[in-house]
Amino acid sequence: MSRWVLAGWLCFAGSVVLAAEPEEKKEEAGVKQPEAVEILTKADAATKAVKTVRYDFAFKATGAAQARSPEMTGKAVLGGEAEQGLGKFFVDVTVKATPSAEERRFQAGTNGDVSFLVDFTTKMAHEDLDPAVMGSDQQFVGLVAMLEYTHPRPFSDEINGKTVELKGTETIGGVECHHVFVEYTTAAQKADWWFGKDDSLPRRVDRHFASRSGEAAGRSLVLSNVVADPKMEKDPFVLTVPEGFTKTDEFAPDRRNLQPVGR
Repeated sequence: MSRWVLAGWLCFAGSVVLAAEPEEKKEEAGVKQPEAVEILTKADAATKAVKTVRYDFAFKATGAAQARSPEMTGKAVLGGEAEQGLGKFFVDVTVKATPSAEERRFQAGTNGDVSFLVDFTTKMAHEDLDPAVMGSDQQFVGLVAMLEYTHPRPFSDEINGKTVELKGTETIGGVECHHVFVEYTTAAQKADWWFGKDDSLPRRVDRHFASRSGEAAGRSLVLSNVVADPKMEKDPFVLTVPEGFTKTDEFAPDRRNLQPVGR
């Protein structure tokens, strides 16, 4: 699924080419390898079948986007189904704005009704019916949440891409994966995807796009320790206030000095 980052959530036809058309028109149509489309089709079915997923993540921006987006690591649990944005989620994120900056940690989540953010800097637990209670840290949630796990048609955009090519196999997070390159039909974006050879679940995506100034930019999300439909002792989508923290319904702080990746 092709998506852009919008205020904390990620949001985002080909023509018939006749044999007699010039060579440059054929190149515009792209290349669709049947084996690559088959891998995406299996990934679509396998990912859609997952009701809840838990994973560790590492996120970083690349190219022109690197200077204005932090690196992030942590854990995530995603559940439910959502056409746009996320359904239920929990993320535990460690943010590092620059190599020399101090790390900052927060947790955020929602059960679909009540949202929360736990700020480990201020030792405050913010909870309210309004998702805006998460403050500006909400902008980072979509960057570390692989939304395909909650979308009703996880890889429809990729299957229908202008270019779909199998690039070989690589090991991601200890799992041997198929590497598939996609050039999208409906967005000025390309992506490299990695899917587990045994379970067809997505393990990594590197998205490539142009910045506002036209420079090459991108973002990379790498997953490890992926567990589909895990057994959990407690509901991860409900706030747990750490010992020594204060609970409030006030909104979390605005940290606009850390900007999300975008065009």
